[in-house]
This record gives sequence, structure tokens and C-alpha cells, in this order.
Amino acid sequence: MTSMGLNPNGLDSAISSAEEAIKQAKLNIPAFEPGNYFEHPGTPDVRELALREVRAGRDPLDCDEARRALDRRWLDQNFNHYEAAKQARLFDKRDHYLNHYDAMVDELLERFDTAVDTLHDVYKVLGNKDIKDVAPMPEHLVPIARAKEADHNAHAAIRSLAMIRGSLKPSSGGTKWECYSYMKPTLDQVVEHRLHRDPNLIPGVWDAIRFGIEVELATTRAEESKRHKAVEAEEARRKAAAIDN
Repeated sequence: MTSMGLNPNGLDSAISSAEEAIKQAKLNIPAFEPGNYFEHPGTPDVRELALREVRAGRDPLDCDEARRALDRRWLDQNFNHYEAAKQARLFDKRDHYLNHYDAMVDELLERFDTAVDTLHDVYKVLGNKDIKDVAPMPEHLVPIARAKEADHNAHAAIRSLAMIRGSLKPSSGGTKWECYSYMKPTLDQVVEHRLHRDPNLIPGVWDAIRFGIEVELATTRAEESKRHKAVEAEEARRKAAAIDN
């Protein structure tokens, strides 16, 4: 596993973010086991070793122990062993999480799909109803409770995936519109429901379902970009057709 994709200077914060997301999501992956990293043995006193050799009538440069002590001192002046060991641990920890990245994505995708299946089932009972209704009919209390829990679980999976992906596989690609992370809308739906705006104002998973928008978790930034480009292509096609007419 290589170190590409993450700046070593930001590795510590990236790993911390990933670990926090994994902890919050309670993802089931093996615990990280650190390697057997080099431990600094301490730097011998070069002068003392050299003096010992001189007093014994020997050239200090002929003494392996003295030469090694000299090499150690030079290395200590030009290389931070402690920082290197810390960074090695971080890279190994990052690689550990990357080795289990696909499994974590699959688990989050399964949670999302399970939640969406529940929402589709509840939709058959509630229909086009706002589950934030503060005064629902008695027969809707249980379905609404199921819908709220499933909607919460779906959005928890979306957030966890975004945090883990952003920490372990940062990318400049994708799209700035959050709707494409869990929706596959048509151009008409983007316009009607104003999906290209603040994430806090766009429909949630339940609302997307009741508005007839196809819901599917995008596991990569490339997939989000693909969905956005499909909408842009349709928009460009319609503009071209309008000009022709």
C-alpha cells in the first residue's frame, strides 16, 4: 500500500477523522495492530570512546564501536527517529483502514439500502405524507416512527461514508451538490425541487422518495459526478433543441 493520496503533514488529522467516523458508525472491522517499530537505543559518548581508544594506543577510526557512535550522532543530527516512528505508525494505521475500506463501504451501503427499503414499505402506508407532521392520525403513529428511524439511519450512512471517504480517499473530483450523493434526479426534478442549493434545504431521503426521485447511495465521487453530468447533458440538449426551434 502506498502513501499516495494523503499529505503526510495532514495524515494525523485525517486518521483521527476516519477513526471518529468509524467509531460513530460502529463499523465492524479488525482493530489496528501496530508494527514493531525501531526504538532509539540512545547515543553513546563519542568522545569517551575515542579517548578510550587513544589511551589504548589505537586509532579511534579503527574501532567499530566508535565509528558506529559517530554515525549515530550524525544520524541524530539529521533525522528525527521519534517523528519517523510516529509517522510510520500513522501510515500503517492508514493502510489498515484502507485495507478494510471496501468492507466499510459495503456495510454502509447495506445499511442505507435496508433503510430505503423500509421507507418504500412505509410509503405504501403513508403515501405522500410529511413525517414531521406534529399531529398525525393515530393509525399513522407507528409507520411514521418507522419512517423517522429509517430516514435517520439512511442519513447516518450518508454522513459516515462522506467522512470516511473524505479522510481516507480525498479527491478533488465529484460535484458540489450534495443531492447527487444519494439521489439520481432528472433535470425536471432538480428544477422542481431546487436541488442545486444549500444541503440543509434539499429534500431528505424520505422526501426524495415521496417526490418520486430515485434514491441510491453513490459510493464514489465519480458516481456523484456522473449523475450531475447526466443532468447537465439533458439541460444542454434542451437548450440546443430550443435554439433549433
